[in-house]
Amino acid sequence: MRLNIGLDVGGTSSRIAAQVGTEPIWTTASSAGNPRIVGIEHSVDVIVGLVRSALDHFNRPSGNCICAGVAGAAAPEMKRSLADAIRINLNEPDTLIEVTDDATVAFEAAFKGGDGVLLIIGTGSIILARHQRHAMRRSGGWGYLLGDEGSGYNLGRDGLRAVASALDSDTQTVLATRAAVDLDMSTREQLLAKIYGEDFRLAEFAPVVLAEAEAGHKESIGIVDNNARELVDRLRVSCREINARGAETVKLSGGLSQSHIYVSRIAALLKQQLPDWDVVRSGREPVEGALWLASRMPHESS
Repeated sequence: MRLNIGLDVGGTSSRIAAQVGTEPIWTTASSAGNPRIVGIEHSVDVIVGLVRSALDHFNRPSGNCICAGVAGAAAPEMKRSLADAIRINLNEPDTLIEVTDDATVAFEAAFKGGDGVLLIIGTGSIILARHQRHAMRRSGGWGYLLGDEGSGYNLGRDGLRAVASALDSDTQTVLATRAAVDLDMSTREQLLAKIYGEDFRLAEFAPVVLAEAEAGHKESIGIVDNNARELVDRLRVSCREINARGAETVKLSGGLSQSHIYVSRIAALLKQQLPDWDVVRSGREPVEGALWLASRMPHESS
């Protein structure tokens, strides 16, 4: 029986899950592998290293199926380049290799071939929808320069804008205090130096905004509500477009889906506009979707 291997290769870390038939799933993790961040060569090294670990663990040198969901690999040419490089480095002609993007494996983790709407909210944001097994529809995912409504980047940026406004008016606010204590941003000069002069990711401030919103801080709640509203405006269009019947549920994935206040605000706002729709967390990791896709690959090499 063949070995099925799924990978979720991200900008922070990478995970692999491997399974033979219905035997227990074996998993392990490694470093970041987004090719647009670490480069194609390093991305391939991460993927091949994880795959070889699985092959060694199961003692299955060839005739296996691999599906890798890779952040930064949405473009067809990137998928082909990665698949070709993985194939060359593994040097196992009997092994089937498919490369897709990380959003696709997250969707299949949530729905496993079924229909539905998935909102992924992490550093960025994207909505995927499928109905009656038709082609996947996508909304958002344009990156921080063009979109990423409701993302960690936008939450962090809006929180730091509030900090900048407080510094301008010489006002002591909860977010300004957190920026000073947590990030050493107590003056205009420190804020500018941190944001523009260092390798600082604005999304790093999103957990601060969410935590203060959970604590009842009014300014932070306003930022959370504004971002949730932007997401729901996009969600409403996607939900109506697929014209779902029966199980009308939006599933959430990504790091921000773990925030109780954010999920509850998204759910409440969507319920106001589409009363029949519910919002729940996916409950499955994207690597599970990659493993499921690997298990669906044809048995014979093409």
